[in-house]
Order: sequence, then C-alpha cells, then structure tokens
Amino acid sequence: RPKIEQQIAELGLQHRFHLLGNRHDTPDLLAALDVFSLCSLNEANPVSILEALSTGIPVVSTNVGSIHETVIDGQTGYLVPSEDAVALATRISELLRSPQLAQKLGQNGREHIVHGWSLNSMVSGYETLIERIYSTKQPSHSATRTILSPASSMDSRT
Repeated sequence: RPKIEQQIAELGLQHRFHLLGNRHDTPDLLAALDVFSLCSLNEANPVSILEALSTGIPVVSTNVGSIHETVIDGQTGYLVPSEDAVALATRISELLRSPQLAQKLGQNGREHIVHGWSLNSMVSGYETLIERIYSTKQPSHSATRTILSPASSMDSRT
C-alpha cells in the first residue's frame, strides 16, 4: 500500500484515488458506483464481484481464476486480459459512456447471481451433491431416504 500511495502522490492524483481499506458500509459504497472494476493478477471467486453483481452493478475485471464464472463477458460485464490496463480502461469508459448498456449488464448480472449464486441456490446445490453422494454409497436406500431439517429432527425428540 505505501508504494501505491507514493505513486498516487507522485502523479498528483490524490483527489482521484481513495484507498478505503477495510469497510463495514459496503452497501453504501456499492450504491455510489456506476461500474465495479477488479484488476487482480490472481483470484479465486472474489466475494466483491458477487456483491457488485447482486446489486446490479456491471463488472469489468481481469480474466483470472474463476472470475469468468460470475462475470460473463458481454452479458454481466467485461473480462479483459490480466495486466492489460488499456483494455481495462477502454471497457470501463465504454460502460460510463453508455448508461443503458451498463444498466443492461448490471440487470443481467443481478439475475445471474440471484439464480446461480444466492444462498438458496447454493443450499440446493449442496443438497443435490449430498443426494448424489448418498445414493452412490447407499443405492438400496436412495428411494426411501428423508433429509431431516434441524426443526424436524428436534420434533422427533419430543
């Protein structure tokens, strides 16, 4: 961080950059954005992108790790090659100049997250995985098994 702060100062860009650090007001920050950008060199599946997309903000990101699973190029935002600052700036500028396109990609992103990455869809995915694992381990019981929720298992004790 000190190197970044020094470079910002050397370029006289203190009024353009704000290094916010850890924050607890993420919804307020996201509400102020027109475009979310992540220019990482290496990522798995960053929560910050899920948060941005879930609020309908289009994302421009480097195409590293599994980011392509959430940022679908041309549908929920744009992916650019890692370390290609010109491509990153071009795509961000494109969305800033075209609010209608940004809104469309943002809406697509929200729908993508709600349908594929929400808590309900993740729980459903885990249930399906558990069912498959269980049926391969216990094929004779797969048709008659019941998954108990915590509430139903407590009911059986009373």
